[in-house]
Amino acid sequence: MTNISAYISFPNRGHIKSHKNNSTIECGSFKRVGMKKLLFFCFSAGLLLPAGWQAHSADIVSYKIFYNSSAWDNNDANINSFDDAAIATDKTALLPGQTSAFVNFTSYDLGINGIMIDFSGLADTPSLSDFTFIVGNSSDVDSWVAAPTPSDLTVRSGAGAGGSDRVTITWNDDAIEDQWLQVTALTTLGLAKPIVFYFGNLVGDVTGDGQVTPIDYLIIINALNDEGSSYSTDINDPLDINRDGWVSPLDSLLISNILNSSGSTSLVMFTAPETHTPFPVPALMLLLSSE
Repeated sequence: MTNISAYISFPNRGHIKSHKNNSTIECGSFKRVGMKKLLFFCFSAGLLLPAGWQAHSADIVSYKIFYNSSAWDNNDANINSFDDAAIATDKTALLPGQTSAFVNFTSYDLGINGIMIDFSGLADTPSLSDFTFIVGNSSDVDSWVAAPTPSDLTVRSGAGAGGSDRVTITWNDDAIEDQWLQVTALTTLGLAKPIVFYFGNLVGDVTGDGQVTPIDYLIIINALNDEGSSYSTDINDPLDINRDGWVSPLDSLLISNILNSSGSTSLVMFTAPETHTPFPVPALMLLLSSE
């Protein structure tokens, strides 16, 4: 005997779990496809779904952070295709089980003000309610607090990697600085389970050691002494704090102001906890049996 539990988180979308031989198999998410009297298979377990329901699985193709309102997107705070040129190609998301490093956080003076998530197989058009956001600067993620509310979310169909759908989320400038942002993409997106990732920011950290000290200031001063009063650079140069495409006295001044106001700042390096998220509590549960 096989029991199938269909958890519907809200109308027309939900999740399938099967219980067979005293074991549980998560078959992924599903979506309503109409009132036709058809039977569909949950292929991962070879089990029948209710009539009119079809196995469906979304996934995340890539995670990106970008410098919104920078020279690289024409100083445009709006979400559009210009943002693709402002992606920090040297940065990657911190995933559960990984230990943070400079590849996971930026030194941008406007903080974390834009991320992109490329999805395949989305069940529906995403909204902010399909995500949760928390921020903190400690190794105890449970102590983190709700992040500032994003300023916008836009979906650009087919604009992501490999023709995936690019979801861009932005925050006001300076809203998330000198801390970590945790993003959870929820199963309401059609994912088989919630997916968690992190990006961080520490304004003015040139060396990537998680601290802003006089050393960061001196590195920029020495570079300017070697190259001239200012020089153009690429998007991934950590010395370009304000991401205007130039290393200049403005960048050293930003660090000087930080040191004068607080002495130093730091970003805690930590190992992202493994996720053991329980299956969502259903708004409605259908129990079926199949021989």
